[in-house]
Amino acid sequence: DSPLSVATAGSVLLLCEDIVIMSSLTWTTTSLVLLLELVLLVLGTSGQEQCNTGCPRISSPVCGTNNKTYSNDCELNIASCKNPLVKKLHNGSCIRTVPPCRTSCPEELDPVCGTNGKTYHNLCFLEVDACNNPQLFVFRVVKGNCPSTGKCPSLCLQLYQPVCGSDNVTYRSDCELRRVACNNKLLKTLYSGSCRSVTPCRTSCPEQFDPVCGTDGKTYHNLCFLELEACANPGLNLRLAAEGNCPSTGKCPSFCLKLPQPVCGTDNVTYHSDCEVRRLACNRRPQLKTFYSGPCRSRPLCLDNCSESYDPVCGTDGKTYVNACKLQVEVCKNPQLNLRVTKSGTC
Repeated sequence: DSPLSVATAGSVLLLCEDIVIMSSLTWTTTSLVLLLELVLLVLGTSGQEQCNTGCPRISSPVCGTNNKTYSNDCELNIASCKNPLVKKLHNGSCIRTVPPCRTSCPEELDPVCGTNGKTYHNLCFLEVDACNNPQLFVFRVVKGNCPSTGKCPSLCLQLYQPVCGSDNVTYRSDCELRRVACNNKLLKTLYSGSCRSVTPCRTSCPEQFDPVCGTDGKTYHNLCFLELEACANPGLNLRLAAEGNCPSTGKCPSFCLKLPQPVCGTDNVTYHSDCEVRRLACNRRPQLKTFYSGPCRSRPLCLDNCSESYDPVCGTDGKTYVNACKLQVEVCKNPQLNLRVTKSGTC
């Protein structure tokens, strides 16, 4: 019998034999086992020769053509061995290009609730917030407003993700602001990030009567007066709702929160809040207005910083004043006139 020759070439085992006559050749069990082990050994050895499996733990990043960063050249060579299409692109980590966040959204009201428990005007506003604050991992939970839990947050994680409140105070995180706002319903989040220095608001507007309705349900003398109010009170998020006067709801405030925000009325009486003044004025005393914030002073000062919001009143001198505060300034300057409000609206 001719000897059995074994050769390896490209992971192929070639077993050559001149003549194999199974009837005359008796294979023992041991011989078959040895032959099988030899085949497995050759195949295993050839695979190891193709792709290395171990690399030194050296951090020298390189970027592959698949836009993936490898720890070093050795790691990239292993990937290239397994996939010949992968080659070295350049030294250093791959540069990931992040698309810019959009800067505007449609004003259509279609509220959605985010994973941060915040209700957004629509899905676009949520996606913009998520894009600008990727660390928050915000995504949509449900369509519609977020349900109210009725509980104030008792604990906030010590993460510095500042937000600016409607009181122009920077809070450590949105959670911190919501914890304070739970006991002060007027407080809202204006925007993410520390509060910016406030740009001075204009102090005057043209007297041309061209009424507009704000999103607060209030009619303004013209668009300039609305914009002035929006600038002075950014927390209101005030915008133009429609041109012309706002439709009257015909309803008086039935309930006011007991918040310590005293105001002085035009009758020189201190009220618990502006809401209390409006409730009383709506029900019984239409001439009553809020004169200024804070308790009434024993000796009223002649104010010269009245709001420019248009809420006209008619004085006993037959003159129309932009609002009750403007009339009271005139009273303060000229007490001998004995000037009073005769009615709300123009004379």
